[in-house]
Parts: sequence; C-alpha cells; structure tokens
Amino acid sequence: MSVVCFVLLICFYITSLIHCENVVTNKLCIDQENRDACQQIERDNVIACQGVSSKVDCILSAGAGNPVLTVLEPEEALLGAALTTDQAVVIAEFAQETYATVVLIRNGQNGLDDRELRYCHPGYAHSELITKYVTEELDRKIIKYSCASNTTLLEQKFEALSGHLQSSCRPGKWSEDDSIDAQLKATYSNLCDLCGDQGCNVVYQEPFKDTLTCLAERNGSLALTTAKYASEFLSNTTNSQLFQYLCPDGTISSRQCVWTNQTKRVFVTSRASAVQMTDYIKKELSTYVQGIPPSDNRVELSLTRLLNIQSNVNLINPVSLSQYVSGFREIPSISANIQCSRTVLWSVTNDDEWLKCQWLRQAAVNVGLQPVISCAKSADNDTVSNMDNIKNGVGDIAFVEADYGYRARKRNLTKIAYLETDRRQLSRIALIVRDNTSWFNGNFANLKDKRLCLPEYGGKEWLTLLDVLIRNGAIESTCDYGEALSSFVGDSCAPGANEAETEIPNTNVDRFCANCVPLLANRTAKYCNGNYQNKYYGSVGALDCLTAGDGDYAVVTVNDIPRDRTIPPIIRGVAKNGTYIDFFDFYSNDVNPLIIITAGEVLIRQDNPKFNDIVQLLRSIEKDFGQNLNKAFKVFERFNHIKDLLFPDSTPGITISGGNNVYIANYQELLSNSESCFKRTEAASSSIMTLSNLTFLLLCILLVRKI
Repeated sequence: MSVVCFVLLICFYITSLIHCENVVTNKLCIDQENRDACQQIERDNVIACQGVSSKVDCILSAGAGNPVLTVLEPEEALLGAALTTDQAVVIAEFAQETYATVVLIRNGQNGLDDRELRYCHPGYAHSELITKYVTEELDRKIIKYSCASNTTLLEQKFEALSGHLQSSCRPGKWSEDDSIDAQLKATYSNLCDLCGDQGCNVVYQEPFKDTLTCLAERNGSLALTTAKYASEFLSNTTNSQLFQYLCPDGTISSRQCVWTNQTKRVFVTSRASAVQMTDYIKKELSTYVQGIPPSDNRVELSLTRLLNIQSNVNLINPVSLSQYVSGFREIPSISANIQCSRTVLWSVTNDDEWLKCQWLRQAAVNVGLQPVISCAKSADNDTVSNMDNIKNGVGDIAFVEADYGYRARKRNLTKIAYLETDRRQLSRIALIVRDNTSWFNGNFANLKDKRLCLPEYGGKEWLTLLDVLIRNGAIESTCDYGEALSSFVGDSCAPGANEAETEIPNTNVDRFCANCVPLLANRTAKYCNGNYQNKYYGSVGALDCLTAGDGDYAVVTVNDIPRDRTIPPIIRGVAKNGTYIDFFDFYSNDVNPLIIITAGEVLIRQDNPKFNDIVQLLRSIEKDFGQNLNKAFKVFERFNHIKDLLFPDSTPGITISGGNNVYIANYQELLSNSESCFKRTEAASSSIMTLSNLTFLLLCILLVRKI
C-alpha cells in the first residue's frame, strides 16, 4: 500500500512540474482583445494576452516590474511618463510619423508682446489627436488671469485673450455648455472676426491647414499649424517672403522651430523583461523590424491585427518611459498649470481611489482642463467621512451612492452632477412579502405595525418606503422621518439605526434593531450595526430576514441580489399598484418596482464659490475621458484591475441637469420632499438668527442710552 502511495505522489509531483512549465507568465497587455488573434499568439506558450479596461493598467504593471509587453499611443505614453516608475521602459518605437506644431508669424510683427496680433487658431472642432493643451501652448505665454473671485477661469482666459489679441479666429466649442459657449463668443466677439460670415461656428475640414488660409487670405498675423503644413506653405516664394517662424522663446526665425513635438507609438515593458521582450519583437515581427518575413507568419499576422501595426518598428536600447517622452516634448507640470491658486479638491475614500485620482489629475492637465484637480483623502475611508470632507471644506466634490442622498442633504450638500447608469445597474427598489400574506390586500396602510426588513437605515430603500407611504396616505406628510416611520413599523431590523452618523432624530432604535442578529454566533444576540457583520445587512440580508420569518415584509433593491441567487418559493413581490407578482417580474419592465433610480450623484457644498468652475471641469471630464473614443484615460472604467473607483463601472457618463433621463428624474423626485424640509429648516434657523441679532442690537442701543 505504501509503495502505491509513493508512486502516486511521484506522479502527482511530475504532473505538477509539467503543469508549471506550461504556465505562461509573460503577458501581452491589450485593451481591445481579439480572441482569434490571441489564440494564435498563445499557441507557442511564450506570451499570453491579458485584457484590461485601460492601458493605464499595463503601464502600472510594467512599472511594478511585471513581465508585460504593451503598445502605447502617444498620449498614453505622455500620461504614463509623468506617473510611472523607472521600471517601465521603452524598447521599440514605430516609424510612422506623428505631428509637430509650429507657429508662423507675418513679417513686421514684434512677436508675442505685440498687442495688435490677429491670431488664426485651429480651434476645438476637429477630431485630430492633438489636445487642447497643445493648441493653447501659445495662449499660456500671452494671457494673464485676472483671478477675479466671481469669474470662472474659463471666462478669465477668453477675457485675457480678447484683450491681448485683435481680430482673430478660434472655431469650435469654447465651452461644453452651449449657453455659456454662446455667451463667451458674444462677449469676446473679436476672437471670431477673422472666421468669416459663420464666425466661430465655422467648421474647419483640415484645421491646421485652414489656419494658413486664414493667415494668408484674411490678413492674419500669426497661425498655429504643423511642421508639415508649414513647410508646404513656405515652399511658395511669396509666402516665404511674408512669413517666418515664431519660436517658443519669443524670437522670430527663418528656420523651423517646434513648439510641441509629439512622441511616437512605442512598445513598453518592464526593465527586468526588456531583453526577453526585445528578442520576442525581433523574432515575431521580423518583417517590420528587419524587413525579413518569418518562415511562419502566423504570430506576426495576429500581432499586426491585434496591435494595429502599420509601419516599421525600430528597436532601441531600453530607456525609462519618462526619459523617452521627455526627449520629445514637455511633460505637463501640475504646479505650473494651477491658475489663481484655484484647484478642485476631489475627495476619495481609500488609497486605490486616491491613486486613480492622481492619474485623473495628470490626464486632465495633459489635455488642458481647468481648474487643476487635487486629491483629498477622507479621514475614515468611507462615504460618510467623504461627505464630511465636503461639508467641512476639506474636499469640494465626490461621487456618493444614492443610498446617501438623504444624509447628504442633511449636511447641506447638493448635487452638481448626476450619473447616467447602465440599465443593468439601476437601483430597482421593490416591496416583497411572504407568499402566505393575506393582510396586505393592495393597501399600503396595512403595512402599519408589521415587521420590516430593511437593507440599511437611512438608505435609498428607507427613503423609498417613506415616500410610498406618504404618497399613498399611509402616513401624513412630514419632515420628521424618524418619528413617522418609528410609529408606523413593528419590531424590525434596519441595520445602522443605532449609529449616530445616520443623524435622523426621533428614531426608535430599539424597534428598528429588535430583529437584527449577528452573522457570527459568538457575537451578542442582537447586532444592529450597518455592516456585513449584521446577518440582515444589505438587500440580500433583508431577503434573508424575510425568509427566516423575522419580518413580515421587506423593501430591497432587486439588482443588489445576485441573479443566480435562489429566491425561496415563499417570497413574492408586490408591484407599485399593490398587486402580487413573481419576484423576477421586477426585472421585466419599469412598472413593477416602487421606483427605479440612478446609481448616485456628484456632491458639492451648496455655497461652494467654485461651483461654476467645477461644472465646467466636470463637463470637460465627461467629454474627454468619457465620450472621446481615443482617450488616454478612462475615468468610468476599472483602474489597476479594481472596480468602482471614483465612479461605478456601470457609468457611461454624467449629466449636470439630468436632462430627459427618467431614472435621474425619479431620484430627484424621491429627494424633493426632504430637500424642501431642509430648506424650510434653514430658513427658520436664519429667521431665528436674524431675530436674535435684532434683539441684541436693540439691547445694545438701550444700554448705550442709559449710559
């Protein structure tokens, strides 16, 4: 028997070794996976595809010293160069041409100090991969912000440009807000005078070529263009006699001087893997590296398709990503781009969010967004602490889930933007009961004195229940939510009712904690905290509470309950109209749930003086890092393989007003009564303070007269 066991152990050991030898540790890091191409690449067991949400994850992995290989676009390389470690190195570059920007100036002008300049700018209405930061490089040299506290940085910029320049042309959107865009163009109309009849609404088909048409045909003084177009333009003898190059240092030269020289597409890996990955590229892409097709081009064809290879590849000695990029162009500095000491403090809950915030900050500077972002950590690494950051001025904004909408208003916070949420991740809040329920009869008033199972006290389900009861006349309209619901329910379980941070006065804690139990049997008989140590915490917990018979009904968010979770047959749903339905009918249409709301909102303090600046910033973030299909940073995606940082991954975008989104409208309506309550409370407090001040003043007057 022992011999047999020994033989089996040997076999197991050999099998383990064979298995380990077949494990591929080298990764080809890609954000657009092609399964067919990856299968061919992986057949040789040399490298395996690693799909990621964003190339930032590839840069982080290389910077951590992992054996990864990835291709970075120029703006991705620029972003990584500012933040990654020296362990991320460039080992090859693509030979394909990128761009270099230059400025042409008409002879007779005095350079940037001349206040009579007529500037032909390529504008913002084009899809070329040249960022606003690049197109506004000359602007940054000539404008001085007024730093007026009641004027946004955006308006200050155009005010300064208008004062320094004469008739000019700067087509496209100046602001992502149409009304502000129109207002700026009307106020500073001289910046559109050279555009022709359409003004700044003109659409340039070839922006960096059209600026030269403006320069030559509309009597412009200077124009931003590319080195390629400038060379073609100056090959004309007449043009070469009229125009020269304006250099970044303010000098004028007949020789070309570049403002921004864009980096190339590059292969990046970790320093430890540089030799191995260089050999891999040389072998598997020999057509592009050496001009010699491989004997078997299976892998090369797959790599060509997967990595979008359209030019030769030049191998180089390993050099850090930051050093490589710096050899081409300036890496934008955070501190140098802060204007008027005005920054937006983005409050975060943990170290992972803080790191993503750092990358967002650099990405925003790289594309020319203002104000500059600063990242602020919350004290207790949770949402409540995040809200306190904003309330106390430690932070300006943060995303907060819909669960905290009521508590946010309690802190005098308000929304500055709403999240548009993937339909699959919308909060579908519903009422469920046991199948032997005979007392409901479609009447919400019959819920009185019944035992309630709630995911969390003060959350979105709690607020929805109150809203439904008030709308159906089961309880009177009131601002005292704590007293109203405490008087309505029987012994229940609403995790978190015992915690002071809920800040809901007149809550009967004993009643809302009566049926809560701990997850672990070695804890006390009752456990009411709002966390997963409470057996009945969350929507799954509320379902378990109802199933176990510790409640007569529950209000849950059905999509917080995994679809593969078995729903006991004793559970049935109650539609918004009071009829009984199957639990899974809550998913079938939008009529059955009590309400369907968006995931949450971006919060700000109501009296924040930077409100309008932050609106402009958020609109630009939505466009540049959400809508833009060629973005170097994806703000609504996973970061470093971690989900739901800064925003939920289910967010396709944000909106300032809510627009026509019915789920945002539902959320607004859900909060409307509580917002009205808080406003009345503030008004009453203000009146009391005013009366107190008047009383004090009268006493002072009487006292002075007696003296």
